[in-house]
Amino acid sequence: MTAPTASPVGPPAGADLVCEWETCRSLTRYRVIFGADRFVTDTQVRVYATVVQLADGSIDQCTVEEPSVNVSDSECDVPPLNLDQARELAALLLEAVREIEGWLQ
Repeated sequence: MTAPTASPVGPPAGADLVCEWETCRSLTRYRVIFGADRFVTDTQVRVYATVVQLADGSIDQCTVEEPSVNVSDSECDVPPLNLDQARELAALLLEAVREIEGWLQ
């Protein structure tokens, strides 16, 4: 199997981490793009966006994986949040959604 070659297509603006090009069931070339990590104050709760970019530069909507907003914690379970932290988490989720929406334009 031949490794996919690089594409001249650049990642979307603001991409934080850009993975190598891969091939999905020999159908299409793609790479995973991660948005910036956003952390809730005084926690390890992290919010970040992920999308799959196709070789033509478009963002995949369903072929490989649909765009997503991820919430994780280094302890695997998101701890209880106080009200200020919960508001901050809500704001960070909306930031990640806006990031993906910008990439979809």
